[in-house]
Amino acid sequence: TLRCGSRVDQPLGDVATGGHARPAHTPADTYGCRCCHRGCCRPLHHEAQIARLGDLRMAEENHRFCHDAMNCPYEVIIVGHNEDYARQASTALFDELDQMEQRLSRFIDHSDIGRIRSLNPGESTCVSPDTMDCLLAALWVHRETAGAFDVSLGQGLQHVIPDPERMTVTLSSSYDGPVFDPDDADKDWGMKLDLGGIGKGHALDRMIDMLGVWGIEHALVSAGGSTVLSVGRNGAEEWAIGINGQAVPFSGLAVSSSGKDVLGEHVLDPNAGRPAAGNGRAWAICPSATVADALSTAFMVMD
Repeated sequence: TLRCGSRVDQPLGDVATGGHARPAHTPADTYGCRCCHRGCCRPLHHEAQIARLGDLRMAEENHRFCHDAMNCPYEVIIVGHNEDYARQASTALFDELDQMEQRLSRFIDHSDIGRIRSLNPGESTCVSPDTMDCLLAALWVHRETAGAFDVSLGQGLQHVIPDPERMTVTLSSSYDGPVFDPDDADKDWGMKLDLGGIGKGHALDRMIDMLGVWGIEHALVSAGGSTVLSVGRNGAEEWAIGINGQAVPFSGLAVSSSGKDVLGEHVLDPNAGRPAAGNGRAWAICPSATVADALSTAFMVMD
């Protein structure tokens, strides 16, 4: 059950620090998503926003690195390693982040999403594990929120059929929406598939996984200041985020926020086909940044 919390009227304060290790990915039920499960998330609706990483109280051994990808700034804070090693690890993360963008972006014709959008009804295409994970998570959140989150923008996500065993995606033969016309100068793509509301969170989950391979157990990663994910501790302190004057620990958890303050009415209500009119800002806390990213978008639409 998704539980809504109370509204707060003050912006989030300083992000502080974290405690226990990040929970392992847990299989979902129907779609087999490896990054979420029923009841793992704690949504809260309010007018506040996530503090940017510039507000962090950082331990002396922390190292911060920045990179632009997926049309937003990413930040990594690594704790407890020398600067050279931390820089090497962050460079590996950012290289992988650039490759993920090539697979997930709807603006790149040869990306996985570009190829799915160009499918005719009944056709299939192979996709990467990143794309498969995003689609499985998107289908799960779509179902759990009664369609409030929809990466097809209301065109019928049920027509996108992922097969995780074969690593393929098929456009249902019953799909009767617009199809890709290669001779159309405006490129009227078929299924309007857009992972913008979930891809950045997925990238943060992958980054934390990669940091684990590097043996880094204490870190925080952020996408655009709207989604943050932590693991371990910030020196002697826990990772925490300030909400209405109180420090709320979020070690091993992701916090994601959506709102109208920065980009205006950019979140669409897929059921109504127009900008979401409900909440001015919403946020979600859960073990997976992928799911938190999607849920904070859905909560902008939900009552």
